[in-house]
Amino acid sequence: MTIDINGDIKPCICADWNTVGTIGNLLRADLTDIFRSDKLARFKSKILKEDYSMCTNVCPYKDHISDKDPSVIEGKNAPTKILLSIDQNCNLSCASCRTHNIFSTKINANASIMLNKIYNFYQDKAVEIQLDGAGDLFASKAYQVFLQKEFHRDFKFHIITNGNLLTKQQSTIENIKANITSIDVSLDAATADTYKKTRGGVFELVKQGIEMCVSRGIKVNLSFVVQSKNYKELKSCWELGLKLGCHSIMFHMVRRWWHIDDNWWRENSIEHLPKGDRQELFQQLSFLKKIKRIVTKDSIPAYMTGDLYHFQP
Repeated sequence: MTIDINGDIKPCICADWNTVGTIGNLLRADLTDIFRSDKLARFKSKILKEDYSMCTNVCPYKDHISDKDPSVIEGKNAPTKILLSIDQNCNLSCASCRTHNIFSTKINANASIMLNKIYNFYQDKAVEIQLDGAGDLFASKAYQVFLQKEFHRDFKFHIITNGNLLTKQQSTIENIKANITSIDVSLDAATADTYKKTRGGVFELVKQGIEMCVSRGIKVNLSFVVQSKNYKELKSCWELGLKLGCHSIMFHMVRRWWHIDDNWWRENSIEHLPKGDRQELFQQLSFLKKIKRIVTKDSIPAYMTGDLYHFQP
């Protein structure tokens, strides 16, 4: 499931991957009641019948659905994977994500309420929590308090971060290292110049953070939002991930979120690329689609969302 900053809960690890909509709100109800939602029951019923009509083409798994056994969800009454997008505090202000810097030294009260509810519900259950899809957990006071709790061995973290604070927060990482399944670093570039345009942070500092985590035996994945500023660096970023010892790389097409105006979208979306540039992007995607999904000393897996998988020049 996904939980957003307002407390709304949607099934799947990404709300754009299906058309179910909100099944409940964590600030107004407990998880036990939310998981009894009629909407959720209908969605699960369709999946069990191998009816994926409520799944969108953005879902990266839809094209490989034959590899999945829908019976794994039968009888389950609680998700084992959760994406939290509950705290917008971040040390960066990437244009693809927001229009201005959002950072406070105060604890986000709603985020703390939701984190505590999740912590209490999953005290006796296995879960992997991805945090945080709205901001950066290492810039969040609510997460800094939360991560000081004691977690049982099956309470796992899949961390999403821009990576600029990894070296600064290495003591926190060390404290929860046994509970970390992986760290996803949103890179969106293969060079310092492009990184400055897409994210505005310090490229070398991010690479140092990645190397620090890899040296501690933590699995690190790269994330890359494809846009006009960086579409020429997909293959180079894959090669950089291999050089840094990363485990995989995931490519997403830039999405038009509510804050994006017409001018920014025309200048940055890949749908407005000229024909020759679209062909160059297509060639890189074709290369990445042929990469085997296994980790070797010469290769790491490359994944992409469905809209990129079906991109045509």
